[in-house]
Amino acid sequence: MKQYIAPVANYTVSAVLFILAFIYLLRSSFMPYHSQAVSLKWHEIDTATQSLMLALMRVCAGGWLAVSLTTAVLQWHFSQSRQPWIPVLILLIGLISVLTTLYATTIVYFNTPGRPPIPGLFILTFLLFVGYRMNMANINKYQLA
Repeated sequence: MKQYIAPVANYTVSAVLFILAFIYLLRSSFMPYHSQAVSLKWHEIDTATQSLMLALMRVCAGGWLAVSLTTAVLQWHFSQSRQPWIPVLILLIGLISVLTTLYATTIVYFNTPGRPPIPGLFILTFLLFVGYRMNMANINKYQLA
């Protein structure tokens, strides 16, 4: 049963980032917490600023999509080969994405009236560490066998 914890943790991170990527990629306006942050509705913002915000959302989406697919492929590859460099790479790539997102959202949280969904980022960070730890335990288990 323990051998399934790491894949579930890492595939969950991958799925959440995939969903976020598509939300940010396909939305035609900013998120509700963006509206809170600028204290304006979407239609109250000039077209140039709307374009800039959508462009920044698309950049975030591209990063999350890349990390999502990379995490899923690396976890699948690890399940097949148990190569010890893979859990480290999953952790590093995931943490770079999640922690930079956390940094950006805390800027919004502390400097605007916007309230981004920060707790979810702590959950993703926790899942990345669980996935790493359990993948490493799987390596040790298979090396001892």
